[in-house]
Amino acid sequence: MQVRLGGTFSLNRNKVLDLGGDQEFFLPGANSSLPNIRDGAIVQVGQPLGNFYGYVFDGIFQSQAEVTASNQGAALKAQVGGEKLKDLNGDGKVDPDHDRTTLGNAVPRYLFGITGAVTHKGLSLSWTVRGALDFQIVNLNRMGMETPGGSSNMLTSVLNYWSPTNPTNSMTGIGIAPSSSIMTSRWVEDGSFIRLQNITLQWELPARWTDHFSVQHLRFYVSAQNVLTATRYSWYDPEVSSRGTGDLDLGWDDSSYPGVRTVTVGTNVTF
Repeated sequence: MQVRLGGTFSLNRNKVLDLGGDQEFFLPGANSSLPNIRDGAIVQVGQPLGNFYGYVFDGIFQSQAEVTASNQGAALKAQVGGEKLKDLNGDGKVDPDHDRTTLGNAVPRYLFGITGAVTHKGLSLSWTVRGALDFQIVNLNRMGMETPGGSSNMLTSVLNYWSPTNPTNSMTGIGIAPSSSIMTSRWVEDGSFIRLQNITLQWELPARWTDHFSVQHLRFYVSAQNVLTATRYSWYDPEVSSRGTGDLDLGWDDSSYPGVRTVTVGTNVTF
C-alpha cells in the first residue's frame, strides 16, 4: 500500500499604503442590481482592502421611551420594533460621523489545502481538501427575506417577529423593514469554510486480464467535484461574490449562484 499526503498553508496580509493624499474613500455596498447600501465598504490608509463599514446592530427597540432616549433619528429607522444601532462613542446619539466602524473583512486571512492518495494494488483513492478562514460575507439575501410582512418569499426566521407579546431582539416587527441603504453588522456573517473539493476512486484491471484483449491499461474511475462544505455561513455558498472578484468587490452575496457539484464516471484505455 502507498500513501501520499501533501499540503499548503498561507497567511494573507495586505495594507493600503497611500491614496494619493487622501486618507480614505468609501465604496457602495452594492452595484445597481443589489440593495443600494451607501458607503458599505471603506478603503483607508494603514488598513487592509476589503473592509465592510457601517453601524453595529444592537437589538430591537422595545418601547417609545427607548427610541426617544437613543437619539437615533428617523433617518436611521428609529421606531418601536425597529433596529437599534449602537452608540459607539457614548455621546448619547447615533450619527454617521461617530458611530460607524469596520464590521469585517472580505479577504481570508488564512488559506490552506490538503491533498492525499491511497493506492493498493490496482485500486486508488485520491482527494483534495481546501479552505479559507477568518473572513466575512455580507448576506444581502437575508436583508431581502427577513422583513416580516413583506410581499415576497420569507425565511422561517421571520416567524419570530417582534411584537409586544414577543419582545425579541433579533427580528423586527411586522411591516418594519430594515433600511436597504444602511449598512449594519446584522447582515455580516463568518464566511470561513473547509471544502472537500474533489475525490476520485480509480480501479485499474490487472495485466493478466487486459492481456486477453491486447490492452496495456484499462482503468475505471468515478470522480466528484465540490463534494462537501463545512461552514457556519447561513446561505448556499461562502465562496461567492455578487459584485465580482476584484479586491474591492469581494464579500457581497445577493442571490449569487452557488458552485455546482459534478460527478463524472469514465474509463481510460491504453492500447
